[in-house]
Amino acid sequence: MASKLGKDYLERAAAGQDLVKAVKKKKAERQANGNKIVLWKFIKRVFPNYKFYKFHATVIEQLQRVLDGDCNRLILQVPPRHGKSLLASQLLPAAYLLAHPERFVGISSYSAELAEGFSRKARDYYREAGGLLNPSSQAVNAWGTESGGGLWAAGVGGAITGRSGHLLIIDDPVKNREDAESPRMMEKLNDWYTSTLYTRLEPHVGAIVVIQTRWSENDMIGQLLENEMNVSRRAERIGPS
Repeated sequence: MASKLGKDYLERAAAGQDLVKAVKKKKAERQANGNKIVLWKFIKRVFPNYKFYKFHATVIEQLQRVLDGDCNRLILQVPPRHGKSLLASQLLPAAYLLAHPERFVGISSYSAELAEGFSRKARDYYREAGGLLNPSSQAVNAWGTESGGGLWAAGVGGAITGRSGHLLIIDDPVKNREDAESPRMMEKLNDWYTSTLYTRLEPHVGAIVVIQTRWSENDMIGQLLENEMNVSRRAERIGPS
C-alpha cells in the first residue's frame, strides 16, 4: 500500500513538473512571438470610421508583416495626404506594443514636434485598445507600458542616448525638396542614421520602417537602399522608384 502511494505521488509530481514546463514554454513562446494582433481588426476597433481603400489595404498587408516579425525592413514611398503616417506612425506602433508590451518603439521625424504628435496618437490608440500604461511614464515624448516597454519620440538628429528600439519608425526625415536636394543635409542625415539611430536597434528582432515622400534620387531612401545592400539587408518597397 505504501509502495503504491509512493508511486502515485511520484507520478503526480512528474505530471506537475511537466505542466510547469509546458506553461513556461508557452510563456516563452508568447514573449518571443507576442500576442497575435490582426492589424485591420485593430484599426476597426480603435478607428471605427476608417475607410479601407485598396491602397490602404496593400499598406496594411505589409505593415502586418512587420507586426508579425516577417519583415524587418520596410520603405513606404507615398505622396503627401495619402494616410501613410496614420497607418505606419500612429496605428502600427500602438498595435505593436499591444502585441509586445515589453518592447520599445522609437519614432523620429524632421521635427521633434511632429514625432511627438505621432506618439500622442499612438498612445491614445494603444489605450483605446485596452493597453495599460505605466502610471509614472505617460509623456508624449516618452511613455511606457505596464509591462516595461514603451515608446519614445525624437526629431531627426536629436539625442537618443540610452534609448533602444525593437521597432524604429522614421517618418518624413526631410521637410521638403530643398532639404532632400541638399548634399550637406543628406550627409548629415545619413550620418545620424548610421552612427546614432541604427545603433539603437535591438539585435535579432529589430525592424525599421521608413515613410517618406520621394523628393530626390539622392534623398534618404536612396542612401538607405545603398546602405542596406552593402550589409546584405532585405528592403521591402511600396510605391514608385
